[in-house]
Amino acid sequence: MTTVKRLSRPYARAVAGLLNEMQYNVDTRSFSLAYSLDTSIEKPTEIYISPLVYPNASYNITVNENIKWKVDPIDSNIILIEPIKERIHNGEKNAMGVIKISPKG
Repeated sequence: MTTVKRLSRPYARAVAGLLNEMQYNVDTRSFSLAYSLDTSIEKPTEIYISPLVYPNASYNITVNENIKWKVDPIDSNIILIEPIKERIHNGEKNAMGVIKISPKG
């Protein structure tokens, strides 16, 4: 594996809440993010997906029941994460968003 490929990794470039944990395992190419949701923030959480790590969108994404995801229509290397507001009670401070990204196959 080249040095550039080893150093390239997914990361959260914006988090709509309080970051609890962000990890990337270079050997398994697995990324995880956990954060406390802040529904007063109107912008989505943004995760950069490196095409060197996941060429041709060769990844699987799983999220917990409080959030949903989509690929940014402007930049396919960005995943947008938004809370499912119907699942989160008004003013609830303990709602978590959890995202896992792993290679396909």
